[in-house]
Order: sequence, then structure tokens, then C-alpha cells
Amino acid sequence: MFDLIDSMLSMQLDLYRQYEQQDRDTGAIKREWQYQRTLNCYAKGIISNSSTSRSSDKQILSNKYSNEQIIQVRTSEKITMRDKVTNIRDINGNVV
Repeated sequence: MFDLIDSMLSMQLDLYRQYEQQDRDTGAIKREWQYQRTLNCYAKGIISNSSTSRSSDKQILSNKYSNEQIIQVRTSEKITMRDKVTNIRDINGNVV
């Protein structure tokens, strides 16, 4: 069964996890990202004509320009909110 799922996950991504440490001298919280592993995945941009939060391309023009794009990623393992996904690559290793 996992061979079927793995065949559909034809891309790869790098997963980083956030860790927190407290500075001994100042007491400030330091946050840093550490590499966890590379996962097989399938990623696609979300396309929508509606003005919901799932719209794929959102541009805001005001005194500050903002451009947001959303990618839906499927993996065989759960990804938490403390994880950061980066370096999504296709089957040939090209960064998407």
C-alpha cells in the first residue's frame, strides 16, 4: 500500500523544526530552525476565484505592498505548526 502512496508523492521537501532556548544572561528566548529530514511530497498551488483565505494569489496595495501565495503540500507524515517547509523540489531535483 505504501508503494502506491509513495508513487503519488513524486516531489521532495526539506523540513525544519523550531527550537527555543533561553539565554542564561539576559533571559531572552532564542528561536532557531534546525533541519529535521527530507520528506516525499506532492505540492500544488491553490487556485480559486473567490475572495476566501484559500485564494492562491493575494496582493494588497497600500502604503506597504504585500504579495502572498499559498501552496498545498501532501505528505505521508504529519507536519506540525512548529515545522517549516522549504526547498520543494520536483522529481529531477529542480526547486519549484
